[in-house]
Amino acid sequence: MSSPPGADVVAPGPATGLLLAVLACSETRAWARRLAIGVLVGVALGIAHGLAPSAIVCFACAPACAALVGALLVRRWCPDGIRLERVHDVRMLLAVAVAAAGAGALLRALVVAVGSHVVALAPQLLAWWTRDLLGIVIVAPCVLAWETRPRRRAELLESLALLLVTVVAASVALPLSRGPALMPPFVLLPLGVWAAARLGPFVAALVVLVIALRAAARSAFGFGGLDGLVAVAPSGEALAATWLPAFLAVLAIPAQLFAAFAAERRRAERDLRASEERYELAVRGSDIGIWDHDLQTGVQYYSPRYRELLGYPADTTDQTFGTFGAHIHPEDQARVVETIRRHLAEHVPYDVEYRVRTRDGSYRWFHSRGQAIWDENGVPVRMAGSVRDITEKKALEEELRSARDAAERASRAKIEFVANMSHELRTPMNGIIGFAHLLLDTDLTEEQREFAQTISSSAEGLLTIINDILDFSKIEAHKLSLEAVDFEIREVFDSVLALLAEKAAAGGIELAAFVDDAVPRVVRGDPVRFRQVVTNLVGNAVKFTEAGEVVVRCTLEETSRDTVVVRVTVVDTGIGIAPEAVPSLFEPFRQGDQSTTRKYGGTGLGLTISRQLVELMGGEIGVTSELGKGSTFWFTARLGQVATAADADEAQPVRARVLIVDDSATIRVWLTSRLAAHGMEPSAVENGQLALQLLRRAAAHGTPYDIAILDLVMPGMDGIALARKIKADPMLCSMPLVMLTAVNDSRWATEAERAGIAACLVKPVREQKLVACLENVLETTKQRNGASDARLPRLAAPRRNGAQRRSRPRILVAEDNPMNVRVALRILERLGCDADAVSTGRAAVEAMGDGRYDAVLMDWQMPEMDGLEAALAIRARETSGRHTPIIAMTASIMEGDREACLAAGMDDHVAKPVRPDELKVVLDRWLGPREPRELSA
Repeated sequence: MSSPPGADVVAPGPATGLLLAVLACSETRAWARRLAIGVLVGVALGIAHGLAPSAIVCFACAPACAALVGALLVRRWCPDGIRLERVHDVRMLLAVAVAAAGAGALLRALVVAVGSHVVALAPQLLAWWTRDLLGIVIVAPCVLAWETRPRRRAELLESLALLLVTVVAASVALPLSRGPALMPPFVLLPLGVWAAARLGPFVAALVVLVIALRAAARSAFGFGGLDGLVAVAPSGEALAATWLPAFLAVLAIPAQLFAAFAAERRRAERDLRASEERYELAVRGSDIGIWDHDLQTGVQYYSPRYRELLGYPADTTDQTFGTFGAHIHPEDQARVVETIRRHLAEHVPYDVEYRVRTRDGSYRWFHSRGQAIWDENGVPVRMAGSVRDITEKKALEEELRSARDAAERASRAKIEFVANMSHELRTPMNGIIGFAHLLLDTDLTEEQREFAQTISSSAEGLLTIINDILDFSKIEAHKLSLEAVDFEIREVFDSVLALLAEKAAAGGIELAAFVDDAVPRVVRGDPVRFRQVVTNLVGNAVKFTEAGEVVVRCTLEETSRDTVVVRVTVVDTGIGIAPEAVPSLFEPFRQGDQSTTRKYGGTGLGLTISRQLVELMGGEIGVTSELGKGSTFWFTARLGQVATAADADEAQPVRARVLIVDDSATIRVWLTSRLAAHGMEPSAVENGQLALQLLRRAAAHGTPYDIAILDLVMPGMDGIALARKIKADPMLCSMPLVMLTAVNDSRWATEAERAGIAACLVKPVREQKLVACLENVLETTKQRNGASDARLPRLAAPRRNGAQRRSRPRILVAEDNPMNVRVALRILERLGCDADAVSTGRAAVEAMGDGRYDAVLMDWQMPEMDGLEAALAIRARETSGRHTPIIAMTASIMEGDREACLAAGMDDHVAKPVRPDELKVVLDRWLGPREPRELSA
């Protein structure tokens, strides 16, 4: 059986390898064009060789088919492409070559079978597969390794020299003749190995390609080689055809593997060298020394930088350099050794600072960290770590510590100075404010009353400034802290409104406070500071409002098991704030308009202090305003929850119809909501005419009102005129009337009594006081009329405080300032008390010996014995079961004053200047209520 024409040249292996490499290096969208070019070139070459059609198909299409299969496998197995400097990729290329060569061989076998040529296919398939395999592993690496070609001059020269040697050696080992070779071909193997190890995959591929081309030329000339594996030839040529392909495979494949191994090794060495360089740079840049101790052999290593930190040369061989611990300061050695022991025994971190003696004998501070390694038995075998010179850091810390101490001393000195100044200023102001209050309670002419009110308001303004400056100083020095006590939040708003009621009334401003029913009655926090913020905001609103109203609202914003967040909003109809002034409004010594400082007064510290206090209470503060239309200030505060039991003595609801007559919508809403909460049936109108119409219509229908609340100042018909008309009407005259007024003035009190007013209350009125007043008036009216009304509850007799001993308690005043003594005695007399005075703490202790005093007002700073010592002495002399209330009275308002009072055995604390209303609250708390006594001029 003979081969088909051209069967000996139907396996162009180099074309397969070249086309596969081109496809592997190309984008997928370019494959069709490159495959077409390859097929056309193959067809042209087949025609030029005079091959039969079937042979031309094999010659042109088989390499394209094999290259396509190989390229697809490359994309599948190596998505980022084949890089011959990686061993894994070389292995993938060999696998691709085997598969691609098999695909090409199968295609050729199919074409031959279709051509009905009877041949021995098995040997032919092996020949085709071998040729394509060798073509891929010899030609493809030259293209795939192009990026790793030598680029430096030295490498290029060495590569050219190696290629020249390869050409000469190949000519000798593979001569183009039938005579014996001067040397066997296997002598060429070291050239491939040398090229792979020395110059990389590309040069190795070129060396293999040169040798393969020489072998192909020998085969083409008929001297044996790649093309004679199945040909009938002399035995020598058959032998050459057998071993020469094997020789080329052995040369090509190991060369690429050696090149990949060498490249990976060079890359690893390069990475290691770069890593070491980075480490060395990092160590030097961070000024860190390295130490390493072998705990089993005792060998110690110190890095060059470690030696330099101690003042030794980096390459010193001085054996006196010392072992670990030889340079540590004697005072630090025990601490360092203990830290190491704990690290080795307890595995706690090794992190310690100590002093080290350097080469010149001086000591520097080092910070050392380390980590040990333990064997499987838990025995430490090695410990390594680092040291860093922190001498400059220690010096800076010492400087900062000294500066901090100096700043704290200066801050304490400033606080003490401000506190002393506050004390010195409060002492004379106690007399000014006290006597001004007393003077205003006497009969004065209009001019005298105006003068007295000016003195009182000026003194109160000066006291506010003193308080603001002291608070601001404490805030700046971080000396302001909050206490946590239980307090009734509604009492805070009542007290603030009572404090500012007179000022609001003088300006014709309606003042009201709404506390939402969801807000807990009792909370835990600092009532003094909470009240201070509310007072600041409401006081500002009253000060900057010339007409209209100021409304305060407290709502529950958030609640949890332990805390509540309340939101307080203060809305006014005042002058408003310009938008550009809002951002700086809470800065110290700033107001929305600097001209307002002169017009309205103030330091500009109130809002700054309020912001700091609100932040201490865990809340926020803010404002929205429109110039000329008013402002809305708000703040939130996080307060503690207090578990309170229900009041067993809580009064029954009062079932009474109440008519409210007030021109202020805000007051009408507040009165209506509060009276309805207590079970009453309130109605409200805005003027006297509507009130008369409603009262007469209700009486005519048999559902008269039980009581009416009248505002004093109303347009058209004021409260007194309305009261006269009601009492003049036979249908209405029996109805009791209660008057609300913003000014506590005895001049209109007589007129109100003549008009038939049963009771008078000063706005803003407290809710409890209002309800109690209505109950008393209704009960008195019922008893006077002798009627029985099931709607009205019987009132229990007023409960007296258990601490009340007699109608006029006797008070001892311990005060060394004569003016303050006079003020205290007159205020106590006005409050219905009998009082005596002593000027020293020792005299107070002696006066308390006979037990005739019900309470003591004790100044702190007195000669011979101060107030705290006197309180301790009084408590020491008290017999079992006796406890006399001691109330501290001091001009100092520093943090901790109240705690110092309680620690000394005192019961309460009032600050100077002492105001009659504040002192009355404290005395009522401990002695029970009393009827005040009117003082003569």
